[in-house]
Amino acid sequence: MLCSGVGVIGSLIFIIFKMFIGGLKMIEKELKCLRELAVQLDEEDSLIRMVLDTSPIQIWAFDGENFLYFSKEWYRYTGAEHKIGKVPLCCFMDAIHEEDRATVKLSIQKVFAAKTKINMNIRLRGYDGEYRIFKSYAAPYFIDGVLHSYHGYNIDITKQKEAEKKLMESNHMLRGMCDNLPEMIWCKDLNEKYLFANKAVCEQLLFTTIEEVVGKDDKFFAARQQKIEPDNDKFHTFGILCYKSDQHVLTTRTSIHLEEVGYLKGKKVILDITKSPFFDNGNDIIGVVGSGRNVTKQRLYEKEIKEKEKQG
Repeated sequence: MLCSGVGVIGSLIFIIFKMFIGGLKMIEKELKCLRELAVQLDEEDSLIRMVLDTSPIQIWAFDGENFLYFSKEWYRYTGAEHKIGKVPLCCFMDAIHEEDRATVKLSIQKVFAAKTKINMNIRLRGYDGEYRIFKSYAAPYFIDGVLHSYHGYNIDITKQKEAEKKLMESNHMLRGMCDNLPEMIWCKDLNEKYLFANKAVCEQLLFTTIEEVVGKDDKFFAARQQKIEPDNDKFHTFGILCYKSDQHVLTTRTSIHLEEVGYLKGKKVILDITKSPFFDNGNDIIGVVGSGRNVTKQRLYEKEIKEKEKQG
């Protein structure tokens, strides 16, 4: 009986030993797979970092307190010392123009609370001490429905902003020049809606403001004037006449010079007008440009002279 019991125990020990050895082999196999996966992930991570680091824009990841990653372009532009691991938010804020810091900090707090996208313009100091304008954009990254971090980029838009500034200055200068002219000057699109109208057009013809005129046509302003005296068909008539001559220019693709006679505020008015097609760089017509001046008094004076000559 004792020998039989010893045999059973020995068999159990042998079975347990085999299971232990088998478990070790299984664990070793799993560890091997994990090591291979780690190597693969490390290679993929290195490849992704290499791609990101060759980008001409600043790419980053931010968890609300620290930057988890900055591409090489960030360090190149700012001249900051390359750091391994997390970079505190203060390092980023230090490169931002002092006038923008409070706004940027508040914006970051708001988007993290709302879990929305980051989209703002910031001024960043370069290694040379000069500030340039960057568009900073980022989207939230979630893991299992929980906000983990923001992944984004900063792209230099300084030249774009400088061009916009010059364009605004140029437009302001042209606007000032046109508004100081006594003649009426305007530009309309293919749907005959105003793209531009100087002060003379707004005050003498449309009875509106330069802020309201863009995007509306002559019919809009004519209808509004006609409502003042709906039973008077000679109170305001220029909306219809303008439409016909605009259509002629668009159809023939040629300039015209004419006198348009109509009524404004119940008074007969004669306008000396020139209209021309407006072409883009591809020679496609994109609208009508025009100029005009009120020659009512001049025509009345000329009529009086002719009558006197006949009488004389």
